[in-house]
Amino acid sequence: MNIRQKSTTDEKYSPPDRSRAGILNTQFSILNCRILGTFPVLNNCHMNQQKIIKIGTIIYALVIAFFGINHFLSGTGLQRMVPRFIPGGLFWVYITGVALIAAAIAILIGKYKYAAAIGIAIFLFTIVLTVHVPAVFGAPDANAMRFPLTNLMKDTAMGAAALIIAGLSRLKLA
Repeated sequence: MNIRQKSTTDEKYSPPDRSRAGILNTQFSILNCRILGTFPVLNNCHMNQQKIIKIGTIIYALVIAFFGINHFLSGTGLQRMVPRFIPGGLFWVYITGVALIAAAIAILIGKYKYAAAIGIAIFLFTIVLTVHVPAVFGAPDANAMRFPLTNLMKDTAMGAAALIIAGLSRLKLA
């Protein structure tokens, strides 16, 4: 026989797990990779963590770019959200629109990704504190609080994601 039979004493050889747990683990792995996409618990999928991070970063940047474009399409509506103590409401809506688009481009092309992500996080946390928190506490009832509370949670999550992208970019992962 030309093919060398592996013995159980070989260091690199481990016999296949034919137990019920081993079969279920294999089936779970196939389910994760083929049906659900990729689940990084089992590292035998076609898509590795680098690709997952890259796809997530691209999606995040596209969403940020959409928000930036929306600042131009809905400028007068967003102007009402600028706190009264900041003069020039519409000007700031357009400036933040430009900044969001520029940050999204920086993240997509990989230039100044860390600075762009930190800038987005600072901007979003500032919006949470100056716009959404006052709106939540100023709502007359629970029904009126739902929209501001949703925006507060969305912008908090988006800011946290920006911090994750900034951290991953320093590790050369994003």
